[in-house]
Amino acid sequence: MSKKLNIIEAMKMPIGTEFEVIFNGEKISNNTMIISLALTRTKEYKIIDWKFHPKDTVMKPYDFLINGVFIPIQQPVSFMEVVKTKRKVKVECEGYFKVREYRCLHEILQKIIDNNFGEEDKALNNFITKGKWYIEESGADSNDQ
Repeated sequence: MSKKLNIIEAMKMPIGTEFEVIFNGEKISNNTMIISLALTRTKEYKIIDWKFHPKDTVMKPYDFLINGVFIPIQQPVSFMEVVKTKRKVKVECEGYFKVREYRCLHEILQKIIDNNFGEEDKALNNFITKGKWYIEESGADSNDQ
């Protein structure tokens, strides 16, 4: 449930945005794309490139890039960003349960307390400091490709 962008829309995303690429209804395997900067002696250029590729390889304009669907890969945010948002959130924390559906923050905190009887403080501390928090995207496209 994420935004679906064409290559022009993808290029407008911030530096560091990562994407899965879908072409003809299939995910391009093992190839995450990332927006980054290319530097020359006189100028900086915003580029889209493979996240993992051999050094000094050149990106070619394959048809799956020109006509593909770019789906941004959601990155975790800090707990303070979660506190400030009015959107629903979800969290995962190693060694604890994973909240898979987006919920209100107070519901998640209550679930952490309810599921960690006797160790509520420790669990809350771990979720807050070590948890991977995600904020529900506004206007997310729910059409699956």
